[in-house]
Amino acid sequence: MAYPIWRKKQISFNSEEEVIEVVEIGSPLKFDSNNPWKIKKTINPQLLNLVISHSETFDYILPYWNLDNAKQLLNGDMKGVAMCDVINDTKYNQDAGFIFWKLNNHDDDYSLSVMGLFNTHRLGVGDEIGLYWHPRFQTFMFTILSKVCRKKIFSVNNTTLVGTRVLIETGPAQTIHSNNMMHMTKKITSQDIAFGELRISSLVMFDCILQYWNLELATSLVNGNVEHVGLWDVTEKNYGRTNRYEDARFTFRKLSRDEYSLTCITLINDRGLGVDDVIGLCWNPIVSKFIFKLISKVCRKKTFSNTPGVMTQELIETTGPAIIFDLSNIRYLGKFITPQNIAQGTLEISSFQTSEYILPYWKLDKAKSLVNGNVERVGLLDVTEEKYCRTIGYEDVGFTFSKLDNLDYSLSCMALINRRGLGVGDQIWLCWNPIISKFIFKLISKVCRKKTFSNTPGVMMEEEANRFQSHGFKF
Repeated sequence: MAYPIWRKKQISFNSEEEVIEVVEIGSPLKFDSNNPWKIKKTINPQLLNLVISHSETFDYILPYWNLDNAKQLLNGDMKGVAMCDVINDTKYNQDAGFIFWKLNNHDDDYSLSVMGLFNTHRLGVGDEIGLYWHPRFQTFMFTILSKVCRKKIFSVNNTTLVGTRVLIETGPAQTIHSNNMMHMTKKITSQDIAFGELRISSLVMFDCILQYWNLELATSLVNGNVEHVGLWDVTEKNYGRTNRYEDARFTFRKLSRDEYSLTCITLINDRGLGVDDVIGLCWNPIVSKFIFKLISKVCRKKTFSNTPGVMTQELIETTGPAIIFDLSNIRYLGKFITPQNIAQGTLEISSFQTSEYILPYWKLDKAKSLVNGNVERVGLLDVTEEKYCRTIGYEDVGFTFSKLDNLDYSLSCMALINRRGLGVGDQIWLCWNPIISKFIFKLISKVCRKKTFSNTPGVMMEEEANRFQSHGFKF
């Protein structure tokens, strides 16, 4: 696909300083997608619309407009523009009310109406936003670069006979961006699982959450009102996946003077959280949502009970020390591809490997179902190209894991074998990651052989003949 050639715009004036013509000048421009946020604005009390300077408009916007639209803008036309809210991944077309026009001031500045976005994100004085014009999509891109937050404390109001506590903001303002927020870590308790909620102490609440809320919303919460909140699960962010729970309803409320509750039964079930699992949680004021991450899981080895006089052995969890699984102690099993794997589209895993590398990280009921002969549907993530920031999730492919008659196990994965072009002798790694509840696959090495032409007398391979003919040889 051929893209337009972008050039800077220049205005020609006559002797009375009236615009005669708008022309394109200079060599073609290359858009810098690695550092696009060239226009940065800090919100002030008088700001109703964004004022974009003459130089910013001519340096970062108009070069990527076609010449006719640029001329219309410079001649005073108010242009409806498309807008993309990067925070919420929301796109607005040219009729959504975002207007770009030239101001009648001495500096020939320009203005962009974005009050709708200011209200959506509850922007306040001192918050910083970023803006740029995307030449490929012909739209403004909008994001929040930082927010100004203040700590919250209770102050006793003695203006009445009975003192009342009032929430106030205190201390110097803090400029918060994506990498300097306070995070809390928490061990999951049996109470969290039973009630489908995460309990948060008052101390953690004021240190890690309320300081990033605006005062009005924070006051409503501490006064006992239930607040509906958003949540993003970034557990799989390193694999290019974030679960934003667009349709789920999470609520946040005060339980007592010293404790708060985030109701999230959907998250608990999706992540298969168990007692003593460790999670990370924070409030991100830029996206105005909770950010959740599963950090480690408590797992236990499985074994068969040896109850005297009982013929049928039952799978149980050992009473020994728990296995704390996190991304620093992933155990891969290695395997070389066999002709049988290619022919059947499966990967055989021995009973010993399954017991050592997979079943310890499964929940007991799921492990029991597998060893009792049931076929289990499983997910798989191919991280072979992880260092190139690419993983393959196979979201629409059904992989199954089952027990074979010889007591070994089989992972059915024809789609993976075909996509990776696996061959006999190729080496792979495989593990079960309980944090994301999926198999992790990695191709380690491939068997390759040199190619040559056969020397059978009187026989010339068709490819070789074609090569000679392409150089003018006749046979």
